[in-house]
Amino acid sequence: RGRGLPQEHGHAVNEVAGAMVVLSTTCDRFALAVVAAALEGCDVPFVQGYVTLSNLSVGSHSVPFWRSNTEYFVRFAHRSSGGGLTFNSCMDPSAEIVCSGRGSCLPFDPHDVANPVLFCQCHHSWGDPECTTPRKRQSIAWLLSLFMGPFGADEIYLGWALPAVLKILSSTLGIFNITLGFDLSGLCFLLIPWLFDVVRIGSAPVRSAEYGVNPDLPRWAFAFFTLIATAFIAMALVIGSVQTAVLARRRQYEEGLYGTAKAMA
Repeated sequence: RGRGLPQEHGHAVNEVAGAMVVLSTTCDRFALAVVAAALEGCDVPFVQGYVTLSNLSVGSHSVPFWRSNTEYFVRFAHRSSGGGLTFNSCMDPSAEIVCSGRGSCLPFDPHDVANPVLFCQCHHSWGDPECTTPRKRQSIAWLLSLFMGPFGADEIYLGWALPAVLKILSSTLGIFNITLGFDLSGLCFLLIPWLFDVVRIGSAPVRSAEYGVNPDLPRWAFAFFTLIATAFIAMALVIGSVQTAVLARRRQYEEGLYGTAKAMA
């Protein structure tokens, strides 16, 4: 005992190993079948003499979907003095205005002095390779988040549709729970996404659907007004809680008086 496995144990190990190999091969074949079934838009193979496709109708588009959008090069190209389109105005010797007048040319590698490659570094309020697209402003996104955050106005402004819908659904669920009397869960659904986005958008520049936002929000303004808003929210919650407790006590007192008067009658 201890020097080796018994013979029946060795056969069991071999059977398990063989079953695992068969299972792995089956999974690989199934995955390949799923990938092959999910392929779309591929040409149907044709082998002369073996496959006849005379009655097969394959739908097609005259212009592919990705071709229907404006090409990246055309959208952000620089028009040279000769009328042609070039990609980088900083590398065009004939360009009178580089970066659309909204940026400056900086080398990609500051240490490459012999053959520098220059690109546009846009001002904070502009984006894209030629500085032609205005960036979203961090200050506006933060103000929308502070005052209209439960309605998803900040996410809509930044161009994020799905987070905006989820935020509206969370706020709706919170208000619905509060109306049903589940105050704690309702406040969690309402306040947590709201305050989280207020801090997230105000503490650092976030990214919009296209580019990063313009960091025009002073740090002191974010800290000061966020603290004031949080204090007002906390005060409103305390006043609401005290009012609810007072009304409950008054109701109990009035019900007790009514029960006493009814018993005496």
